[in-house]
Amino acid sequence: MLRAVLGLLCLMVWAGVADACPGGPTAIDPLHVLAGRLRTPLTAEVRAGGTVPLELCDGVPGTGNIPFDPSASILYVADRKRMDLEVRTEGDCDTVILLRTPTGRWFFDDDNGGERNARIRIAAPREGKYEIWVGSQEGRACETKLSLQTFRSVVRLAATPRARRI
Repeated sequence: MLRAVLGLLCLMVWAGVADACPGGPTAIDPLHVLAGRLRTPLTAEVRAGGTVPLELCDGVPGTGNIPFDPSASILYVADRKRMDLEVRTEGDCDTVILLRTPTGRWFFDDDNGGERNARIRIAAPREGKYEIWVGSQEGRACETKLSLQTFRSVVRLAATPRARRI
């Protein structure tokens, strides 16, 4: 009987964590941003970390703890063609970024921003709502700078063999 009660209690706690995972609709109003205006970085101070352990969230990539609500929500307008969108952090703890695109695709990064900072770069992003969670590793929270910036896309041409003169 005690085992059954403990098992039910564990299941309820796990279900509560799963309900706290990102994926559902959020009530945060998105900030409208134009690709051309993001050539100069848009920055905001956010608190990295949270109470939601990503390891327990099905269908969401990554590790670390994130807040329940997104740290930022933007409505991206591609007013310039061939622009990449970059989201990055700069903080005093080991930060992570979880990002959901307008199509529902998830991106996660831990240390691509150098040191213990996170960075995600999306080539030719679609217009629409992007939600960004700034979290941290090891349960430590810290004040962090979140930056959004666009860059001209780099077009890579396939290497073609040089013609040899005979």
